[in-house]
Amino acid sequence: MAAMIRSIRWQAAGLVMAMAALLTGALLLEGRLDRSVTALIRGTALARMQAAAAGQVLSAMQDAETGQRGYLLTMRDYYLEPYQQAEAQLGALLDRLDGLARGTPWLQDEAAQLHALVDAKTAELNRTVALAREGGRDAAMPTVLTDAGKTATDGIRRSVDRISLRAEAERAQLADRCKPASAPAPTPSRPPSCWASCCWAWPRCCCCGTAPACWTPNAANA
Repeated sequence: MAAMIRSIRWQAAGLVMAMAALLTGALLLEGRLDRSVTALIRGTALARMQAAAAGQVLSAMQDAETGQRGYLLTMRDYYLEPYQQAEAQLGALLDRLDGLARGTPWLQDEAAQLHALVDAKTAELNRTVALAREGGRDAAMPTVLTDAGKTATDGIRRSVDRISLRAEAERAQLADRCKPASAPAPTPSRPPSCWASCCWAWPRCCCCGTAPACWTPNAANA
């Protein structure tokens, strides 16, 4: 009987240690999940802000181009309002994109290219408007027909598309990295008696181990 009691105590101790190991593993996994979710939320927000900032630059340039075309068609100054508003906003929009690019080398490169394209387009817009004001529509048309402005606009659109696609790809990669790995099953510490291969079907311990402390029906009758 004493051997049986010792065996039951070892079994109970083993169950407690196994449960403690499972609880510890669960707590560690929960901590990793919390950090992963936080990183994913921040990464998703940053990707959206990067894409939105680039899109706002493109939208401002399109407004400026709309104002230029309206003025060249009508030669009325109030058609220049979208052009003037966009020109006033572009500096702040590019600064915002530069701020979001800090610590992100690929976006810094794209932002630098976008700056150059915006400068080229802005120069073309300013030149054609100035020529039209001085000499009328006909004075501006040779510059318009060089297609320099169209080339710059197409480049801006491609740059913005690249930024949006890359930002989304970076977010998707972050989501993949944040997926929790399958936690390995904890291995309980084994007491020195017959832990291994025990079926727990008390009162028949049916241990397959050879430890002398393991209770069996023969041991109980001894």
